[in-house]
Amino acid sequence: MKWLEIIELNYGAKKPKLIEHDLEGLVEKLNKERDEQVINVYSRVSEEIDFSIHLHHKSENIEKSGSPLGINLSSVLSKFGLVKHSVWVWI
Repeated sequence: MKWLEIIELNYGAKKPKLIEHDLEGLVEKLNKERDEQVINVYSRVSEEIDFSIHLHHKSENIEKSGSPLGINLSSVLSKFGLVKHSVWVWI
């Protein structure tokens, strides 16, 4: 079964370039460890301070509160702004 975690971060500042660079590095590292692209980061077009991180999963069990990676990532990112973490299932 395919499922998706979406972690939205509202950075709350006008200069998110440092966190954007850190997110890019983290995503690149995590994707290399998994030998496939399972994490994507997006920036809102109209608001340069918003990011959306998508973690793609394929497993029989859906973790309704999120994966350990998603939960940890949400916790770390909450230090930088408002975080919303949700889990979606492919239908």
